[in-house]
Amino acid sequence: MHLINSLLALSTAAVIHGAATKVDDKTGFSWNPESFKVAAVRYPPAKFAYPIAHNRTWVNLDLNATIDKAVEFIHAAGAEGVKVMGFPELYFPGFPVALNYNFTPPNFAQYASQAMVHDGPEWKRLAAAFAANKMYAVVSFAEHVPVEDALYMGQYLIGPDGATIHKHRKLRPSGAERNLFSDGDIESIRAVRLPFGTVTFLSCWENLWPTMRFTAASQPAHLHVASFPFCADSVGDTEWWEHCEGFRSVVKTYTQEAGVAAIFSAVGKASIYDVRGGFVPGSGNSTDETDAESFERMPYITAVLDTTSWTEPAFDVDAQHSYSALVQILSGLAPGVPRQWGRYFDHYVSKIADLSKYYVFTHAPGSVLANSSNYPSLYQEYGQTSRLVQPEKSS
Repeated sequence: MHLINSLLALSTAAVIHGAATKVDDKTGFSWNPESFKVAAVRYPPAKFAYPIAHNRTWVNLDLNATIDKAVEFIHAAGAEGVKVMGFPELYFPGFPVALNYNFTPPNFAQYASQAMVHDGPEWKRLAAAFAANKMYAVVSFAEHVPVEDALYMGQYLIGPDGATIHKHRKLRPSGAERNLFSDGDIESIRAVRLPFGTVTFLSCWENLWPTMRFTAASQPAHLHVASFPFCADSVGDTEWWEHCEGFRSVVKTYTQEAGVAAIFSAVGKASIYDVRGGFVPGSGNSTDETDAESFERMPYITAVLDTTSWTEPAFDVDAQHSYSALVQILSGLAPGVPRQWGRYFDHYVSKIADLSKYYVFTHAPGSVLANSSNYPSLYQEYGQTSRLVQPEKSS
């Protein structure tokens, strides 16, 4: 019943129309529906490894230095009239690129020390910057939850008064991310009605995987924020999951499926799309530049949207992402598909204390790989007791 009520509440949005500047009396947020400027951040976090996706050396990221720079360009964006800003995945303190290649438990302990606590002093600095500029923002960050001794991949919506409006945590961190970050909850994937329209947001491959994509797209919205970590400087020796072409394709098709405009934020490259998956007309709404000079000149990109057609979102029982569609998908599963719960979909929480002294593997392979490092490995097997494997002694 709570879920049903939450979804029904989304359909109560007031009609937004006309060209005159509008003001939300509650927060003081003002906007012109005909000229609604949004921004996608592309500036790298402090101490981020270069070249992007080619340098796989572990770097000690710096939360406060990243916040310092972010506050600077938040004020710049506010001065030019930006109303909504989207950030790349794990922007604060930055995405740990080396987690797929080369790191040690002490490296992760350092990373955890730079994670941000919601409503902590670092968070309040960011919130104050958005409040000072009467701006909405979707902030993606490594969220430290002290009472759980855990990290989550947080993606939170902040309002123009600095208040946290909605909290989303990445449901299932992708690949090696899940060794370090804990699982979120699907109930946090919700469309949020705001004075100018309704917004959805997802983190990286959540924009692709059916569980998260369908859940978000089933909720009528006007604007979607897709937070991706980074785009490789060039294809070269990078992995397929680091290629900007793939990221952009995912977001472009999402706009077409869900009928929304989209802010695509990633370190290095960023884009803003209309409901057809095309670049929003006008300059400065996409970039492929990744050199240091371009970051200083253009820490974020912008586009101006015409929101005069953003009327009250309404559920459509005939929509491609409707309840009927979901039921038909279930009924259409081939006879050979096992009707069995997969342990991959279980909910896992990894403890920082473990991650700081062991190599932790969630959804580990069936056989234990040789471990010749100086650190034990902790295997979190689905449906089984965790196994601690000591390093092999060199002969």
